[in-house]
Amino acid sequence: MKYLGTGEKLCPKCEQVLPIDRFTVKNADTGQVYSWCRGCTYNATNDWRKRQPKERFTQYGWKTRMGVTWETAEKMLIAQDYKCASCGDDIIEQFNLDHDHATGKPRAFLCSACNWMLGHAKDSPERLRLGALYLEEWQ
Repeated sequence: MKYLGTGEKLCPKCEQVLPIDRFTVKNADTGQVYSWCRGCTYNATNDWRKRQPKERFTQYGWKTRMGVTWETAEKMLIAQDYKCASCGDDIIEQFNLDHDHATGKPRAFLCSACNWMLGHAKDSPERLRLGALYLEEWQ
């Protein structure tokens, strides 16, 4: 680890000296951080994922948790015209199969932002309505 002792570290991937907070912490007790900066790690991970078949990341989880095969997922995506069921944005590259957390039953495909939003709202329509009202008040 090329830690410079000044709160900065050299990322061997991009060869830039960056503030230490631009590196992900590996061990919170010792303060040890990973070699590559967050940006390089993110880019390398995305590049690797794009080279992998989508089935590698989705089919196992969908099949075991929700009983949805890749063929069924494709039919659902086609029926949705590859658009998020919540906001209507295109979901060609990254899509999330939304499901009822109580029953495990699949609902529809969402973009990452809408999937995140519903998850953090704990699937509560009331919480989402109140959040929308809050945003409207501040516009």
